[in-house]
Amino acid sequence: MLKTSLTAIKYTCVFQEFADAVFQMVTEKFKELTDNLTSSHARHKVLAGIVMTRGKVPRRKISKQPDDWERSIFARQKEGGYKLKDSILFHLYISTPPCGDARLNSHREARAELLHSRPLNRKVRGHLRTKIESGEGTIPIRTCHSIQTWDGVLQGEHLLTMSCTDKINRWNILGAQGSLLSHFIEPIYLQSIVLGSTHHVGHISRALCQRLEDVVQLLPPYRCNQPLLSGISSTGFRQQGKSPSFSVNWTLGDSDLEVINATTGKGDLGSSSRLCKRALYTQWAKLYGKLSTRGSNLQGAPSMYCEAKLAAEPYQAAKRQLFKALRKADLGTWVKKPPEQDQFLPTAEGQQTKALACDF
Repeated sequence: MLKTSLTAIKYTCVFQEFADAVFQMVTEKFKELTDNLTSSHARHKVLAGIVMTRGKVPRRKISKQPDDWERSIFARQKEGGYKLKDSILFHLYISTPPCGDARLNSHREARAELLHSRPLNRKVRGHLRTKIESGEGTIPIRTCHSIQTWDGVLQGEHLLTMSCTDKINRWNILGAQGSLLSHFIEPIYLQSIVLGSTHHVGHISRALCQRLEDVVQLLPPYRCNQPLLSGISSTGFRQQGKSPSFSVNWTLGDSDLEVINATTGKGDLGSSSRLCKRALYTQWAKLYGKLSTRGSNLQGAPSMYCEAKLAAEPYQAAKRQLFKALRKADLGTWVKKPPEQDQFLPTAEGQQTKALACDF
């Protein structure tokens, strides 16, 4: 028993060191990238980043050397398609618990524990929530909600978007790669989630990872992923007040940060973001036909975005099982966006991306 306890303590200390290293990498990179920006653009309400490591050893395996990143992280499979090499792991850092159930009820449970009162009733835990458009916070999904339509949005109806808690929970079942990349690769799951501030680790773990583990039925390679969860040694700085009207993004290989108007999804000069649906679909279309696919029902050259997504049949089957499990657990019904948002073609050479495809 003593040996087991010492092993657990040693493991906890090593993972804490690793979590702090992930935090340092993300925050230092953000500071480096924003040194030349105006003071307003260098401020942030929420900071998030994904770090890739080679192997499970912390710190010294978090490499910034170009040679490491130039080597392929995928291995070809005999049956077609690709999978991540076993040594490749991804870790998500978020400066605050993600919006939705993880953030909301984390505060409540921490307060109840502090006051030695009974924990929250399960009925108020785990429910799907949507973001408030042009505002802060989330609201629970109504039991019976109307179908969202593009006509309604154009006439001023609020466009419902799922909370970040729900989206990360979805990643832990379907993978973070999405439907398009699942044409080529097996699901990519997060190895760990590091939070800059935590209030009740147990609840956050339930919200992000465990809500559906007993009810969802999945076929391999899909599964209920259980990433390691940790806070950091020192609470990160949090900007108080309302979220800014802009967001910034950067990925390894990008020459610079991209600053985007959070209301329009466009840059300062009116250009569409490199992260909008059409931009990403255009990149994907260039890959299709050059790479071997797995479980794809797409014939010929890629056509409309929505058709390419639906053609990833194993992914779509797993998604249906996820939505069914949510309803079975009485956690709500996943809100779908208007279908018109996905009805577009890849951008032709020299063609401008239309605003319709600028939803993130």
